[in-house]
Amino acid sequence: MIGLLASCSLTKYVPEDRLLLDKVELKIDRKEIKPEALKNYIKQEPNYRVFGLFRTSLYIYDFSGKDSTKWFNRFFRKSGNPPVLLDDELSERTRDDLEKALVNQGYMNAKVETHVVRKKKRAIVTYLAKAGEPYRLRKLTYYIADSRIDSLVKSDSANTLLKKNVLFDRSLLEQERQRVVSLLRNKGYFGVDKDLVSYVADSSLNTNQVDLEFQLFPAERKVSASQSLKEQSVYKIKNVYIQTESEQSRLGSTATTLAVDTLLYNKYHIISGKKQWIRPKVLTSSCLLRPGRTYNERLVELTYSSFSRLKVIKYINIRFEPVYEGDSCFLNCFLLITPGKPQSVSTEVEGTNSAGDLGAAVSVTYQHRNIFKGSETFSAKVRGAYERLSGTSINANFTELSTDMGLSFPKFIFPLLKTEVKRRVRAVSELTGSYNFQQRPEYTRIIAGGGWRYKWSVGRNGIRHSLDVLDVNYVKLPWIASDFFDNFPVDNPLLHYSYENHLIVRTGYTFNKTNQTDGTNKNNLYSFRFNVESAGNSLTLLSKLFNATKKENGYQFLGVNYAQYVKTELDYARTKIFDERNSLAWHVGFGVACPYGNSEILPFEKRYFGGGANSIRGWAVRSLGPGTYRQVGTSADFVNQSGDIKLEMSTEYRAKLFGPIETALFVDAGNIWTIRDYKGQEGGVFKFDSFYKQIALAYGTGIRFNFNYFIVRVDIGVKAFDPSRDGYEKWRIRYSPLKNMAWHFAVGYPF
Repeated sequence: MIGLLASCSLTKYVPEDRLLLDKVELKIDRKEIKPEALKNYIKQEPNYRVFGLFRTSLYIYDFSGKDSTKWFNRFFRKSGNPPVLLDDELSERTRDDLEKALVNQGYMNAKVETHVVRKKKRAIVTYLAKAGEPYRLRKLTYYIADSRIDSLVKSDSANTLLKKNVLFDRSLLEQERQRVVSLLRNKGYFGVDKDLVSYVADSSLNTNQVDLEFQLFPAERKVSASQSLKEQSVYKIKNVYIQTESEQSRLGSTATTLAVDTLLYNKYHIISGKKQWIRPKVLTSSCLLRPGRTYNERLVELTYSSFSRLKVIKYINIRFEPVYEGDSCFLNCFLLITPGKPQSVSTEVEGTNSAGDLGAAVSVTYQHRNIFKGSETFSAKVRGAYERLSGTSINANFTELSTDMGLSFPKFIFPLLKTEVKRRVRAVSELTGSYNFQQRPEYTRIIAGGGWRYKWSVGRNGIRHSLDVLDVNYVKLPWIASDFFDNFPVDNPLLHYSYENHLIVRTGYTFNKTNQTDGTNKNNLYSFRFNVESAGNSLTLLSKLFNATKKENGYQFLGVNYAQYVKTELDYARTKIFDERNSLAWHVGFGVACPYGNSEILPFEKRYFGGGANSIRGWAVRSLGPGTYRQVGTSADFVNQSGDIKLEMSTEYRAKLFGPIETALFVDAGNIWTIRDYKGQEGGVFKFDSFYKQIALAYGTGIRFNFNYFIVRVDIGVKAFDPSRDGYEKWRIRYSPLKNMAWHFAVGYPF
């Protein structure tokens, strides 16, 4: 209704002699040219339409009155956007830029025409591009004066971007220039840059073909009045100076101005001043630019990356100074290291609401980023929480005390790895420990854990690895109320197993890949995650080696039952960005976990749950599934509604409204299932011939507040298909949305 009412006044603030830019179209006569690729050249776009329909920002602006002295009129004008008025000069500039862009892409005879339709104070602008036949590369030759460089470039010609029949695209020529320069600089040619590369194109064949000559002319250039740089020479690293002081003046412009108290460590010159705040070995291990080696630009990038992992370092700057000795060319390398604050203390206060039970929590975190002078990070967190519980009359509260500690090392601590491998791989080794004490009216629970983990990445391809070598979790219930299990079915194994002492000793591996960090395709982002973990195998092997007695519920370690299972997960998300205001995101997640050997049931904390802000949003958290299982309205449901298999699929259209406010329309589908037919989870077992009939479906909308550094969202999900219902009642879309609605408040996007 608001949109319809506002549409009557879209031209309210359009002057009599001007036109509202209502629509802009770009039509191209060749299918291989996508209009989206040329949209950046359009100088004027009409007011933004949410979901392609509603000009919300213009509506809000038009709500304002003409008296700008009133605060509410100023508010609406500031919140909205004024009407975009047709500008003939910008239209002509757009036509010129589109024409030039097509010519640069190889369509040398391209012409663009502008057509404007004016009607009732509105204008529709159409750019009609006639690209014609493109010019393509027929032959590529090289002219390189230096024979060594010529041999090097031609030996790598298989990787050239300028292959036969490719479009005569100037952006492709620029990419090839950069590729060749990077190739040479990685081989020691420090003086080579793009300015030395040029092309000579011959398009006089009258066949829409081009013969191209790649030219590289090494020559001497003046860098300063007293120094010259030889581009055709291979440079070697002579000296490496690392300054760890904050005073930049200590590191002069030449090596002769350096302080006499410089420390020589493993052929590196370390300038640490009076106080040595980081060990020399850490600095030399992070620096891949070694004295005596040939200059390599890739190693410069890796050195920047390696030092960036040292959390105690705030900034690093690397520069080179040419040194000539006869016909030999050398480089002195200077690294300026700026330290950051090594220690910090932070406090957090939380308010909690668990199904209507209100509570509060406070935590204090201490972090030391250089505890052993090797940029090792030590962190310790202490947290206390209190929650008032409803429905109980005695000790009606929940208290929790916990502590977490961690120590991370910015390197691989592993005896079999070579030093050179440790230099090149961006790795972190982590040692963690935790203790959690929970006191409820029904029971007291202690959860203790610890682990050793490696995290590393190689190259710039957005791939990250994580290896949990050992992760131990011990759950102990020293006290349980005598009547606690009276409310639960006696023959429900899930309930009893969830409240027994148990031990999880696991190893796991996680693989992540994304293109969101490398900037290769900003309009088509994706992320992929694969995880696999296994628990109990080593303890079972030890039990069998030492002929341990197997009890009715399996082997025990130190008198405690331990879990044995294997679990794997796949998660894939992709976001297609149409423009700065519109995007389409979709997500698929699948997981399966199988208990075996020493376990018949997965530990409760390792099971899957359906519903919630990051799952199927038509259901409240942990209220969907498994399979066709239906809630019975008892306190046991939170345990029964868990499974061994998970399938989730989501599609979400995201659009910006105005300011930091965004909106979204989404459709979610999925469910959870059990591997075995457990008592108390009737209808939950996974079957290949029927699981697809049990996939829940939900739809909804949401409002997001995007403050750049964090996002707060409120989503409203509505059930469309509920597999727990019978017959036609499964299709909840026939009923009132208010009866099938779930609200979700969360931080960050759902995927």
